[in-house]
Amino acid sequence: MSMETIISMSNPLLVLIFLLELIFIFIFLRSYKKIQTVSAQQMETIAQQTLLLNELKKEQRVFSEMTEKMLQTVEKIAASTRQESKHQKDVREKLEEIREEVIEQSLSKMKMDEGLRKLLTG
Repeated sequence: MSMETIISMSNPLLVLIFLLELIFIFIFLRSYKKIQTVSAQQMETIAQQTLLLNELKKEQRVFSEMTEKMLQTVEKIAASTRQESKHQKDVREKLEEIREEVIEQSLSKMKMDEGLRKLLTG
């Protein structure tokens, strides 16, 4: 085989290899572009989700503060109600004592009136 034969036979092989390399490079670049596009979309999605998460954290913090304030208010109302209940109990006891004393005084007066009547009629 002469050198010209080898060169003439290797030329189509080299052209084929060159074309295959070009196809591979084209496929690689196309895939790389798709990967970049998907990556950019995912980065944007992550950024949006991060913003939403931060907003959710703020709302949760506000909700927790409101819940804490509501709990404090309920505790104040409960304490006030207990105090009012104790006050009403004390008032009822005092009224009962006064009622009993009035009844005793009325009975004593009735007994005195009865005794005076017996003395005067007697």
